[in-house]
Amino acid sequence: MEISFAEQLLVALNSVLLGLGLGAFYDLIRIVRVLLGVSYVNKFNLRLKNIRLPLIKNPLNSDRKKKKIAEGIMIFITDIVYFFVATLVMTIYTYHINFGIVRWYIFAGAIAGVLLYYVTLGKLVISISECIAFFTKVAFLYLVYFISRPFSFLYVKIKPCFLKIKLLKIKDKKSENKILKYRAELYKIGK
Repeated sequence: MEISFAEQLLVALNSVLLGLGLGAFYDLIRIVRVLLGVSYVNKFNLRLKNIRLPLIKNPLNSDRKKKKIAEGIMIFITDIVYFFVATLVMTIYTYHINFGIVRWYIFAGAIAGVLLYYVTLGKLVISISECIAFFTKVAFLYLVYFISRPFSFLYVKIKPCFLKIKLLKIKDKKSENKILKYRAELYKIGK
């Protein structure tokens, strides 16, 4: 079965659009990764890392060595899922549009579409998603800080009272070490 040049060109242009869609799908996967803690190195992310926040630590300046293995496994699994879906979509597209005949321009068009998306919108989308994830984490940390602050203040004020009660309960002479320990804690607190 012969396909005319115009039909081949139309199939190639449609495969570029398919490549753009596959690029957008990969960005959805990258956004999920960013929300789960994977950070991509770009100029925008480096600016977010240098922000000094009052009262809390910057969430991007955490210990990266512990997260590397988990991030690597998550990236590996999501890439496998992406390539499985992309292969399935390309197979269905080739079967539906070109009657199952595999042509090089279908794959070239899809690769061109993915690269076009990555160079244009991909960098912008990932920067915006990192910004949203950063400010969400910061808002959550401030919420936790301001909710827990009264309880920690209350704990600091109540702790000496409990230590004094423990001192009153100790009456026998064998417990002199405990008395000295509780008095030392009271002395550290300043009461």
